[in-house]
Parts: sequence; C-alpha cells; structure tokens
Amino acid sequence: MSQSWLKIVISTPELWGRVYFLDSPSDTKLFLRKSKEAPLLVDVTSKRDTFASPIEDFFDVIAMHRKRISRLKYIGNGTSKVLEHLHANMSSLEELHVHFLWHYRQTWLFQLPVGAPLKVLSLRSASLDWMLGLPSSLTELEVAGIQMLPPTLAQIVDILNATPALQRLSLVDIAQQVEDITALGADETFAERDILLPNLKSFYLRNIPTHICTALIERIDAPVCMRLGVENVPGSLSTDVMSNLYVLLRPILQCSATVCLTLDGSLDRIVINTRPEPFPEPLSDTKEVIAQGAHISFTTVKPFRDLQVLSNFIQSSSITAPLQLDVGKTWWWDDEISNVSLPSTIIQALSTLCSLKFGRGVDPTACLAFLATPTVDLERRVKTWNCPDLVQLEVAGKYDDGQSLLAFLNGRYGSEAREYGPLVPGMDMGIVVPPKTLTSPLSLSPSASAALRLASKHLP
Repeated sequence: MSQSWLKIVISTPELWGRVYFLDSPSDTKLFLRKSKEAPLLVDVTSKRDTFASPIEDFFDVIAMHRKRISRLKYIGNGTSKVLEHLHANMSSLEELHVHFLWHYRQTWLFQLPVGAPLKVLSLRSASLDWMLGLPSSLTELEVAGIQMLPPTLAQIVDILNATPALQRLSLVDIAQQVEDITALGADETFAERDILLPNLKSFYLRNIPTHICTALIERIDAPVCMRLGVENVPGSLSTDVMSNLYVLLRPILQCSATVCLTLDGSLDRIVINTRPEPFPEPLSDTKEVIAQGAHISFTTVKPFRDLQVLSNFIQSSSITAPLQLDVGKTWWWDDEISNVSLPSTIIQALSTLCSLKFGRGVDPTACLAFLATPTVDLERRVKTWNCPDLVQLEVAGKYDDGQSLLAFLNGRYGSEAREYGPLVPGMDMGIVVPPKTLTSPLSLSPSASAALRLASKHLP
C-alpha cells in the first residue's frame, strides 16, 4: 500500500468501525481507538463449546463504547453477563441480530437494549417479554426458533399494529403457547381488527401455529408486498383466508414478469415457477434488495381445487406474466394410488403458459386434447390455439396413451394445423394464427416414448 493510501486509512475513523470477537484483544482496542467517534459494527460469533469468559471479556472491552454501536450481531450462549450487556444502554443501535445457541429445545429470555432506536431486529432462539412490545421504528423483523416462551397470537397482533413501518416480516419455527391453543381465540382476537402494513414488501411464514398463520393471512393488509412466502399450512384454510392470500398476491403479479407459486399436497405436487431461486433466507443471513416477483408456497390437501381457484384468479386479474406449470405426485413411490387427471380448465385459465410438465401420477390426456384443439372466432374469422406461448412440454411419468400424444402433435404442430383454409366446413377461408413451436424436443418418459412410437407405426 502506498504511503498516501496508508495515511488515508489511518486518518479515516469509519474504516476502523468493524469490531470482531475473533480479533485479539489488542486489535479490538486498536480498532476502538482508531474509530474515534465513528459508528461501530460489532460481530460476536462463537460456537456452542466456546467458553463464556472470552465473550464476557470482549463485552467488557467494548462497554465504554456502547453508545457508538449501530449494528450488533451476537451468536453464542446466553450467560447472565451476556444478557446484562445486551440489555445495556445503546442509544445509536439500529440493527440487532441475536442468535442464542441452545440445547434441549431451550430458548433464552432477554431484554432489548435500553433506548435503542432499532430498525432491524432478528431473534433466533431468543425470546422476549412479548407483553412489552417492540420499538415502533422497526422496518425489518425476524423471529425464528422460539420453542419456549413463544408469543401468542394476541401479542403478535399488538406488535404488528405497533410497527406500521415494517418492510420485511419473517416468522419461522415458532411453537404454540399452551394458553393460545384454539383457533376460536384467533377469531375473537380478530373480530374487528385488520392489520395495515402499508410499507411491507416481504412477508414470510413457515412452521408457525396454524391458527396464527391463518389469522395473519386473513387480516394483514399489505398493498405493496413484493415477496410472499407461506409454507407448511394445512389445506383446511377457509375460503376467506385463501381469498386474502390472492389479494396479497395481486399487486405482485400485476407489476412483475416473474412469478413463483408452489403448492404441496398429500397426493399431488403442483409448481408454477418462473423464479428458480428460493425465498430469501432469514434477515440475519441475507441483505439482498427485494426483487419484484412472487414466491408463494403452502400446503393443501386439495391441490387441483386450489390450483383451479388460483388459475381463475390469474385469468380475472389479466396477468400477463409467463408461467411454467409442473404437476406430479408427492408420494410418487406409492403405486397403489391410481393416476389423477389434471383438469383442462386449469390450463385454460393460464393463457400465458409457456412450459408444461406432467410428473409421476398425473394423466395428461385431457390437457393434451385441449391443447390440440384450436379455438375459432367466427366473428373475426380467426383460428388460434389455446396457450399459444407454450414452448416446452414434458411427460415425465408413466403414460401409455400414444394416440393422445400423436393427436396432440398432429393437431397442434402438423401441416394441417398451419394451413390457411376453411375455419369450419362450408365457410370461406379465414386466418390461422399458428402456435409457437417447441424450443426443445418433446420430452417423454420411456413408457410415453414407446407408446408414441407404437401409435406412429399404425399411421396409414
């Protein structure tokens, strides 16, 4: 490094503001001294078997500089002295990540720092006195791994109502309070209380009590939400809850060209996916800019019914985003269960479908016949195909109806399908709008490929 750059580094306090527990005590003191009055970013990351004394000594070293700490990340065990340090006055602290390493499903209870104007709060296996609420200044909140002393539904509602500036909300792996067992209590709590979160852009629920998840989906109003994830929710959701899930989804679909929807069922697996990357991991590990797009995932015992409702919703909302549809059995190894047929009305509502995959246990016959049959507009004298943007098709499961495959290929892509001619017998010539061609060869399972070859041999 040149002398000029060295002088700049030495004389710039902001460059010395990152303090790590793994640094030697002398380095820690050097950084604290060189940073002068600059904000401090403190990282205390340890392991389960790390002795408590070095961590406590580290907190003692930085104690005189607490009021300069703007970001604190703590991963370690929750000794009484550590809890005392975390509760100390930190008047500049805007971002706090606390992950207590726990054994035997224990959750440590601690108190938030005094006077901290928190904007970002991430708690893992770290429980609070939820009755005291959280700072109204919060913009990001993650609560995960709370097995002991979890918040009740009423406490969560109070917290959300008191933090209207939230932009990102993540509730993951939260146990259920004994006093908060029934969904009836949820209905009473929400009798006349909706939760307005006008700035919420990312909303994620996973492995939380059913009545809490149901109540939050039903009542949260987030008009600018850009990412939505709901996982491990039973299929017994009421119609009102499902309707509100789609209301949350509407602005996401209408403003973005990327959509990811996942439904898992005890028999079938349904995926509509144009966003291959998974939902962002917790706030403590991910600070990426929220991209426009949707990721919705929830469990249902009636996947085709719910997919039909969703398809109708997409159709009624005039969504133009391209969609990929992947349908198959979840328990694909269970040969005792017969194939299920994907209703053609589902893909009829998904007019922007560009990729279609039939997985194990799903009979594609009805959908293939629908795709091979053109739609005729007698008034405009135009013949078009259903799902005209379809460019990829895969039959991955066991399938032996070669005639249906052959009829699909000839009907949709054969020479007669593209010829100009009478739209219907006895009518003058009209306009034929051909579908897009497949960008890759038709992908077939061994059984489907054999069935197609056999059907082709019997052609005249």
